[in-house]
Amino acid sequence: MELKDIYKNLLTKIRSETDIVEIKREYLLPQDSKYQYRRTLQSNGFKRPHILVYRKDKPGYLSTDTQFDEFFSECTDYLDELICMAHEFGHHFSPDHEIDSLYDKIRDNGNCATPDEKRRILEEESLAWDKAEAILKELKFSNWEAFHDSKKKGLRSYQQNIHEWQPLSIDEAIQTLKS
Repeated sequence: MELKDIYKNLLTKIRSETDIVEIKREYLLPQDSKYQYRRTLQSNGFKRPHILVYRKDKPGYLSTDTQFDEFFSECTDYLDELICMAHEFGHHFSPDHEIDSLYDKIRDNGNCATPDEKRRILEEESLAWDKAEAILKELKFSNWEAFHDSKKKGLRSYQQNIHEWQPLSIDEAIQTLKS
């Protein structure tokens, strides 16, 4: 099967199992990622899942077939985007529904985290990669060398970043336990 067909099938699967894929102007996150999975809290109290894809000068939301066709046709690296989108979609199946809050908390605390929080982040990333692999197998993906290179690079990046995160001070740890 052609790579473009696999990617289009992945987008179809994502559309059928999540609410929306949001395209934003390119904005590099702290880990230099162009992709992100989020569960956004809505005014009704429910968390709506979506995948953020950062592409330069293409803000807006995807909700119609025409918008998805345009999104697909504007892709400049189908292999990279297919692998990254599968990984982000893998987060959708996480049993840890508070992981987004943990990522935000760590970022807002100046990258301070407890050993347990670091463990949860690494477990989440590893599980998302494992689920991505299962999804891509289902879609008949075949470039496993590229996939495993991306997985290794992604996990290594988190391991390096987490290693640099500072432990919480005693006062911060007490405050965390109180909240």
